[in-house]
Amino acid sequence: MKFDRIFPYLIALFLGFAIGYQVALQMEPSADCPAPDSLAEVMDTEASVTVSWNQVQDARYYTVIARDSAALTDVASSIVVEGTSAVIPDLKPQTGYAVDVFTICEKDGKFYISETPTTIGVSTGWIVTDDVVLLQGQPCPFSICTTNVAAPNNCFDWGAGTQYYQVEIVHNASTTVVARTYLEKSVTGAGIRINNYNTATCGGLPVLEAPVECPTFSFCGDFTQPGTSTTVNYKLTASLTQCCLDLPAADYTLRVRSCNIDE
Repeated sequence: MKFDRIFPYLIALFLGFAIGYQVALQMEPSADCPAPDSLAEVMDTEASVTVSWNQVQDARYYTVIARDSAALTDVASSIVVEGTSAVIPDLKPQTGYAVDVFTICEKDGKFYISETPTTIGVSTGWIVTDDVVLLQGQPCPFSICTTNVAAPNNCFDWGAGTQYYQVEIVHNASTTVVARTYLEKSVTGAGIRINNYNTATCGGLPVLEAPVECPTFSFCGDFTQPGTSTTVNYKLTASLTQCCLDLPAADYTLRVRSCNIDE
């Protein structure tokens, strides 16, 4: 696949922004500037893929292009990097991509680009969220939660395997727990599944629900701000790696405990 046949105007434009138009204009395809070998997928999330490769002699930059496997002429993301790895952003969940990596070499003050790329197939991960109501009218199934999970910036990372979490939203001024829910995170073959144990039996507080207007991969709800009649909307937004609280005010803190289910 020749460089001058792959979306030349788009690539020239974005290379110009990334490394300067004078450099981009100097580049010529050259067999002496090979594409990198050992291109491999290192990690994926629902919106990005990380790839790596071996260093090429005389390489100055690498051009990384992701194309949707279902429409190979569509560039989904393109970046220029100096190292031997790249995080490709702005991708769709549960989607396959062809990733092309070209080498940009510098030799004797002139820039060259590999005639063909190294290409691999990759795919983003995925996440499924379920609103579980099967526990209605039964005792809360979670044991006493004794392990605190740090939530800096109101985010916490998922643990490995199947994990259970007691998640509380706390009003800082009064230390009142204004909302509580219980989440089960399990690993599937291609991503993770999150169950929200949405039942008032588990604590009798407002619970995180998943209404139609709630964005994908989120649990939403509202509560009345302590000491006022103000309604506060909130949501937990889940990704493949963590869960974050989204609130319109800074008056609340996310408090999380890692839980086990009683056998």
